[in-house]
Amino acid sequence: MDSEACRLELDTARRLAIPILVVADGAPPTGDLKKRLYISVHGLGAEERGTAFCQLARALLPRARAHAVITWLRDQSLSVEQRTVGFEWLCAAEPAVLAEFMAPIAQLHRGAAEDNVVCRLLATVLGLTGLPEAQAYLRRWLDLASHPDARYGIQKAIRVLDLKGVHAS
Repeated sequence: MDSEACRLELDTARRLAIPILVVADGAPPTGDLKKRLYISVHGLGAEERGTAFCQLARALLPRARAHAVITWLRDQSLSVEQRTVGFEWLCAAEPAVLAEFMAPIAQLHRGAAEDNVVCRLLATVLGLTGLPEAQAYLRRWLDLASHPDARYGIQKAIRVLDLKGVHAS
């Protein structure tokens, strides 16, 4: 991971908000890569490696799906109905996966121009992450929201985070 090629690949993945996975065949990952999804195959036989890669694939699938939906939702030409479907899909995703994509999800909010139904769903998705950063976004969005449905959705997501003991830092 110290090679120039590795650094370039990692920088590109971070810039594009692409999930990063690490397969360690020696020393375990260091730095912020320790927080990433990774497997260590060092010292494993062929069958054990196969099992490890299958487990990794099962862990990656929901992340790849979430990444695809988030990428699709960035399209500015999507209708409200299409965006609603995308955010409803995210509402059904695993909270841990949503937490990993919290920043790219929050960037999908269109400010004061956001549709009230989409805003409510987006607030629900952020609330599901359980992260303090999500609460900070929600509080900013509450100031922008004028429609009662959007405001209700945001307030509900903030209450859910409050009940979990999550507070913006």
